[in-house]
Formats: sequence, structure tokens, C-alpha cells
Amino acid sequence: MKVCCRPGLFAKNVVNMAQEFEASGKNLQSLHSGPILSFIKNGHTFVKPSSVIPHKGTGTYFTNAGMNQFKPLFLDSMDENYVYKKVANSQKCIRVGGKHNDLKDVGNDLYHHTFFEMLGNWSFGDYFKRDACELALHLLVDRFRLPLDRLYFTYFSGDEKSGLQPDLETRKIWQELNIPSEKILPFSSKDNFWDMGLTGPCGPCTEIHYDHIGHRNAAPLVNTGSPDVIEIWNLVFIQYDRLADQSLKELPRHHVDTGMGLERLVAVLRGSYDNYSTDLFQGLFNTIQKVTGARPYNGCIGEADVNGIDKAYRIIADHSRMCTVAIADGLLPSRDGLGHKLRQVIHHSLHQAHSVLHAPKGMMQLLVDDVAESLAETFPECFTNIQLIKDVLNQTEVKYLEMLQDGYQSFDKLMNKIGSDKLLPEHLLQVAEGQFGRCVPLDILCNIALERGHSIDVETLMDNYIKEQQQISSAESVIVKDKDVIKHDLTILLKDRVIKRTDDHFKYLYKRNENGYEFISSIPDSNVLCLLHDGQLSDSINTGEKGSLVLDKTCFYAEGGGQQPDKGYILGQNGKFCVLDVQSCNGYVLHNGFVEEGSINCQERVKLVLDEEVRKACMANHTATHLLNWGLQKLLGTQVTQLGSCVQEDQLTFDFSCFEELSLDHLSELEEIIRLSIKQGIPVYRSEMNITEALKIKGLTMVPHETYPEYVYVVSIGHPVDQLLADPDSAERNLSLELCAGTHVHCTSDIGQFVVVKSSGVAQNTKRVTCVTGPKAQSALTNLEEVKELYASLEAAISAKKDLANMEVMVKNLYKMLKDSILPKADREKTKRNLIVLHEKVRKLKNISISTTLAHSMSEKLKQVGRPDYLVTLLPFDGPRQMRKALRLFELPCPAVIVSKRDRDILAAVVTPQDWEGAVSVTDIGNHLSHTFGGHLKESKPQKQGDPPLVFLYVCIYLSIYLSIYLSIYLSTDIFLYITYIIIYLSIYLSIYLSIYLSIYLSLFISIYLSIYLSIYLSIYLSQPVHIYLSIYLSIYLSIYLSMLTATSR
Repeated sequence: MKVCCRPGLFAKNVVNMAQEFEASGKNLQSLHSGPILSFIKNGHTFVKPSSVIPHKGTGTYFTNAGMNQFKPLFLDSMDENYVYKKVANSQKCIRVGGKHNDLKDVGNDLYHHTFFEMLGNWSFGDYFKRDACELALHLLVDRFRLPLDRLYFTYFSGDEKSGLQPDLETRKIWQELNIPSEKILPFSSKDNFWDMGLTGPCGPCTEIHYDHIGHRNAAPLVNTGSPDVIEIWNLVFIQYDRLADQSLKELPRHHVDTGMGLERLVAVLRGSYDNYSTDLFQGLFNTIQKVTGARPYNGCIGEADVNGIDKAYRIIADHSRMCTVAIADGLLPSRDGLGHKLRQVIHHSLHQAHSVLHAPKGMMQLLVDDVAESLAETFPECFTNIQLIKDVLNQTEVKYLEMLQDGYQSFDKLMNKIGSDKLLPEHLLQVAEGQFGRCVPLDILCNIALERGHSIDVETLMDNYIKEQQQISSAESVIVKDKDVIKHDLTILLKDRVIKRTDDHFKYLYKRNENGYEFISSIPDSNVLCLLHDGQLSDSINTGEKGSLVLDKTCFYAEGGGQQPDKGYILGQNGKFCVLDVQSCNGYVLHNGFVEEGSINCQERVKLVLDEEVRKACMANHTATHLLNWGLQKLLGTQVTQLGSCVQEDQLTFDFSCFEELSLDHLSELEEIIRLSIKQGIPVYRSEMNITEALKIKGLTMVPHETYPEYVYVVSIGHPVDQLLADPDSAERNLSLELCAGTHVHCTSDIGQFVVVKSSGVAQNTKRVTCVTGPKAQSALTNLEEVKELYASLEAAISAKKDLANMEVMVKNLYKMLKDSILPKADREKTKRNLIVLHEKVRKLKNISISTTLAHSMSEKLKQVGRPDYLVTLLPFDGPRQMRKALRLFELPCPAVIVSKRDRDILAAVVTPQDWEGAVSVTDIGNHLSHTFGGHLKESKPQKQGDPPLVFLYVCIYLSIYLSIYLSIYLSTDIFLYITYIIIYLSIYLSIYLSIYLSIYLSLFISIYLSIYLSIYLSIYLSQPVHIYLSIYLSIYLSIYLSMLTATSR
């Protein structure tokens, strides 16, 4: 019998377990579940592993341990209906960032990982230290057959600074379990006091270490980083909650949290030092070798690893697992937060792949299949869309290679400025910020610096940079933590007062009739259970005082699921309380606001009055959010995943993953899809059910990283939920099916109109759209009609070439409407683009009109005075361009000074005939005027009557392209030569044009520079020396000759 070492397939020295599984009819692949089943037999419940991306506000980075999802249980803040007593599972974990950051160690040794599986068992207020130690020892020694003489056990030695005593209880337990005293070792907080993160549940721990060699005293090697003696299991005794100020608070109940890294355990059971030499990684290594052609993996580290080949194997294999799982759980690479960590890991892996193993493009996506084969059975939820994971990795690699080239260019500019031996960390920060070109990620710049032989403390530099970037988010995290602590303390306070939780199911008890919606106007026996004023319990609050009311029953919706809370009033016997905010606190609903008049007393009966307009607007926007999610998936496919939403009374915002550009046509089509579903009047259903039953419904949409209770609400647009359960195929005909506890309209037609008013990118591969519904959307469409009407009038006026002054007013009004009015995003942008074109036409018409009028006026002035020696006159014009165009329309017989009075200044043009040879030049006259009256002098080139417009340049370009193609065909069929000849001839014609209309020297230098630079560059790049060099000499000769010829003719 062969035992395969995939996740949890524990190797050949556990034959007894394999035989036990075979006897029970199970496949050997499920041997992964052995430790979990062992605990299940001991009364533990299996709980599905959580996402590697933590729920918002949990105070950690990635999910870095199996206990993260049980944090509310450790804090005793979860509803008692959902409390587990004993649990076991296998949790996917990522340790990149925060206190537990293994990124810098991966690759340098044989046992660190950024992604790993954590086998664990937990007790929530049930068994404690003794039972935890007994269970662990039984599994390792009796089930896995590990030699007891190779195991070492540690315990917490105490911490005087924190006021914590040594954990002698654990030491005694191990002794009573027949562990020799010399193998029970004390260690400080660094090794034997476990924290989930910077804040949260924590406590002393006892670790079990394994000696690979055996038959010796290895106690001095424990916790020294020696590869010979490694930790395999950590038993944490959760007794405290670490607060934001780092103080420790005793938990009301004590818990057990154990974690055993699967990768290390598999290596131990195989008798190997190297986690990476097990079957967990062989599929990945085989693909890497096949794609890159590198030598096989040898398991070397340090100097023995020549050229860092084995290190690259480990980094790429480990990081591919981490990236695959993180993307599968809904995370996308971005510029901040966890997305930045993901991008950094992908970049690190790509650097090793391209720089060390010289891998071709696209290798990362090939490894996804190997990761899926290894993990899909254990975590099937991660691999429902493998192609999406590949697409993300491919797109990230393309962007990485682009940024790498930008990084090389910016780094070279930096070196040219500071010198090659003066590189400091702050210089790389300057490059990262874009001071030497485009912004380049710091991790890429660090790799370039190391590649160029510079000594950079990459870890310190990256850590400092990330800390600076996260200062604001850290402050926000503290605020979130403080709110959690307040809610936790309030829960304990209310429980101690034996106050029952609020019944808020009345928030869903509203009816739809022909007049709209009918909400509950009163709830029988709704009483004030307690009052909070200034954070303290109070018997009453009076006029003007702020406070919070906890009721036994309420119809107010508490903020949740992205939807804003209800507003309204609570009417007492002698007072009126204005509700501004509603929050749920572990089953207690807090109505926050102030007493508008009179007083509100504890234990008095009250009447609840909803602000119905606010509620109806939120209902419409929430249902529209579901339609928006469905519409985006229909339009853009499976790349769309909801990342967040915010439903307010006046608008809704929706964040989602999207790898392609969200075009204006996409937005227009999206609006049409949703408006059609609204017009059809499709019914909306809500049903409450167990989460297990809900997950059986085909096509169910869930928000990533959201924590759902045991009982959930399913909102279906199209078919009743019961029908979807009975007939799974009907789900395909359904519009939307989501887990949601928000309030919704009962029919899509009640949403009214729908308009997308904004769209933007909020992070890499993450888009946000902002929409409005109902009257506000109708107002946007009305505004659009007004814009279209005015735009059509402007087009008609331009076609008729009449009423120029009114055209300018219409352009100004259109720009103002596009800026200030609520409008559909797509129509706004399309109209803005078209308006720019129309505005240019109006400007040209204005210039033509002014130039024509100016020429006519100057001619009339000259006729009035006969043949004067000079002309000084006041005529309206706006600038040199209009004056130049006017001079083309008639022959100027004498010098002239034309003055134009404008709103804030005076414009004077000094012009002379082409052949005028007066004693004083135009420049002298202009300088005199500028000196006398102040102002700025701008000298224009000589202007001749009938000078050709810019169309001459277009003719030159056309001819150059035509001749280039002709000669390319005649000389060679190589497509690159087409481009070469086009550029060369274009440079010649540009030189001629500039020679005539600028000056000989400028054009000459331009032509020579363009010819030489472009020709040499292309000849080297394209390897076409014969034709290219002929082109070089020809272009240079013609440029110089024609420049001189045209200068002589002038």
C-alpha cells in the first residue's frame, strides 16, 4: 500500500491509520482528515475553514491562524445560540505582514512558508490545559508513532513587566504525563506567549518540538532556529484580551487554541528536514523544471545552493500557493492594504522566475493547476474559477514587466544624477514616488538595486515604507478596535443586568399596496429596557440630551450589510426622541439620538415612528444594488465579484473586481439591462433559513470575507426561494440570488428609474460605480434631455454659421451643466467629448469672423487715408493668430499699429509689409511700446499674403508614407522597413516644412538629429544595414541641401 503525502496524507510510518481508513471504505486521499477525525471522535465539531482574508475590523492582516474566525467566541461576544464547545478543522493560513511575517524567511530555509495549512483543535470554555496536553500527546505518540524521546516541551516562564507568573501548571501536567523534566523547558514571552495580532485574544502557550536526529540531549537547540530541532505543535491557552493600549484584560472564560503546521508534520513523518521535499510540492517543482529547463530541486540552502536555484524553487512554489489561494478567496493585487501585500509576493516570485530561473512569460499561471490539484479536495471553495486566478496572475505579470522596464529607466536616471557609489534608501523612495519618471513599486526598485550590486537593507526599507503608507489605516484600525471593545463591554453590562436581546424582526413587516408601502405604525408592548447617557446607564434623559435607547422590540433597521440605518422618532408618554442612528450590538439594538422635547424614561412604553421616505429610498437602492451585481456579471462575466457596497437614501455605491476597462459603452449597456429588469416588474422574495440549506441553492451569491450567522436571509429576484430549492434548474432563470439581511422592495418596478452617475477605479483591478434611483434618477434623465436639446441647438447654429455670440453662450452653459448637474456618467462623458469638438468649431468660426472683419476694417481704414506712411488704428481682435490670418486676406502697403481693447488689458499688433526696409524695425517699435506702456512682447515670424495652411504638412506626411511604402516594396518586403522609411521620409518633409516656416538653423538641426538618431536606432534594432545606411545619408544630404535652398530663396 502506498501512502501519498498531499495535504494531510501523512506518510509511510502511519500505516495503521491508512489501514483504518481502508477498512472503513474511505479513499486514501481523505487521510488528510485523520487528525481532525481523531478529535471528532473526542466530541469535537468540524467547522468549515474561513477565508484567508479576514472580516473587516478583526484587527489582523491575513488570516494567520485557525483561531481567527473564532475570535467572537474567545471574547464571549457571540450569541449563545451559535457557541461551539469543541471544534477541529484545517485552516488555510497566510503569514505576510504584522507580527507573524514569514515572507523574509521563505526560501532561505527549508521550513518557512507564506501559505500553509494549520491543523487545529479548540475548546471554548470546555476543557483546558490538561485535556489539551493529553490529546496532543496521544495523537503524536499513539497515532502517529513519533518516538517520545525525540519530543521536547516548552512552557511560559513568566513576564515581570506584564505582571504574568510562570505557567507552572502546564509544566506539572507534562510531568504527570511521564515527560522527563529535562525535556520540559521554560521560555519567555517571545516564544511562549501567543498573540493573534497587535490586539485581540492571547495567552501563554506550550510548544512541542521534534528532534530530527534523536538519541541525544537536544534541549539546548530548542527555539534556536536550528533545522535539526523544529516546533511542530503549539497549544495556546487563551486567558486574556490584549487591548489597543497593550494592556491585558482577563477573559470571562478560558479557551484552548492549538495549531499544527501540516507541511512540517508531513516532513517529520517522512523523516525529512525539508518541508519542500514532500509530495506537497513535487507537482509544482516538476512544472517549474519543465517550463524553465532548470536543474532538478536538490534541497540546498546557503552557499551550497549555487546560483540560488533551490531558493528560487522554494520561493516560486510557496508564493504560487499563497497567491492562488488569496486570489481564489477574492483578493486582488492593488496599491494598498492586503492587495499590496499580494502584489509584493507576486512580484517577489516573478523576480525569482525571470532573474534566477530565466522563466518565460506566463509560468505563474501554469502553476495554478498544480496548486489546485494539491488543495482542491481540502478547500474546494477556492477552485471554482481557476481561469479567473490565471487571468489575474497573467495581468499582474504583464504590468510587472512594464513597471520593471520603467524601473530600469528611472534607476539609470537616478544613477546619472547621484553617481553610482552614492545610493541611499531615500533615493529609492524618490524613484518610487515618481521623481525620475513613472512611479515604480519599491520592491521592484530594491531588486534592481541588488541586481546592480548595491547594498540595500531591503527588509528595513520596505517595512519603513509600508509603515508610513499605513499610518492612516492604522489609526482607523484603532478606532474600529475601540468600537469593538465598547460593544463587548456593553454586551457584558447588559447581560449582567439580565436584559433580554431586542426582537427586531418587525423591520421586515411592511406591506405593498396600490398606494406604495405600508409600514408598522406601532408595536404592541414596545418598552425601553435601558437608557445610556454619556456611556453610563441612566433612568431618564431630558430635552437636548444625547443618548441611546435599548428596546425590547423595534421596527428600526440597524446599520449592516452596507445599508444605512433607519431614521425616525420614538414617542414616549412625555417626550420625543429623535433617532439619528441605529446599531446592533450582539443582539441588542441601540437607537442613538437626542431628546427633542420632554423626557424619555427607562421601562416606559413607547411608540415607534419610521421616516418612511428614508426607508423606501434605502429599500429601492438596496434592491438596485442586487440588480447591479447581477447586471455586471451578465455584462462582464465571472471576473466580477462584489467587494463591497454602501446603500444610502440618496445613492448607492458598488465596488467590484474587474480586469478590463469599464468603458462608457459598458455603462450604457448596464443601465439598459437594469432598466429593463425594473420595467418588467419582477417580484422580490425573502426567506430565512439555515446557512447550510442556503448554500445548497444553485447560483447563490455571497459577499467575500463576510461572516454569516447560522440563520440567514436569502433574497431572490425572480422566483421564490422554496422553488429554487425544489427545482435547482430554475435558478438559472433567476435574476439575482443573494444572502442579505437588508430591506428590499417587493417588486423591481418600485425602484423607479436607474442611472449610473459615477464610475472610477479605487484600486488595481477594482472598480466602483455610484448610482441613483427613483426621483433622483428621473431628475438626471430630465437634465440629460435638457443637455441634448441645447447641444442640438448648438450643432444647428454651427451648421448655419449664424449668431456667433449665442454659440459661445451655449458652449458655456453646456460646460456648466455637464459639471454641475446630475447626469448619467456615460452620456456626460460622451457629450463632453463631442462638446470639445464643437467648441473648437465655434472657436474657428470666431477666428474666421474676426479675421475677416479685421482685414476688411484695415482695408477700409487704408482707403480712407489714401497711401499713408503708417497706420495707427483701434480695431477688435483677440491675438496674433487672428492678425496673421487677416494679413493673408489683403496686401499691407505700409507699417501699421493695430490696438485692441479687451476686458482686462490692451493688445497691440505691430505689422509691416514683407519688403519694408524702414529705419526702425518691427522689433524696435514693439520694444518701445512694451517699455512705454508695460506688457509682454511676442515676435511672430514674417507673414506673406496667401501663406499655405497646415494642410501642406499633411500633404507632406502623406507623400512620405506613400514613397516609403513604395520603396519598401521595391527594395524589400520586410514589414519593419515600412516603418523605417516612413520615419525617415517624415523627418525629411518635416525638415523642409520647418525650414520654410521657422528658420534655417532650427530646422537643420532637427532634420539632422531625427535622421541620424532614428536611422541608427532602427538599423541596430532591425538589423537592416544596407537599406538603412543608404537612407541615413540620403536623408541627411537632402535635409541640408533643401534647408539651404529654401533659405536662399527666402
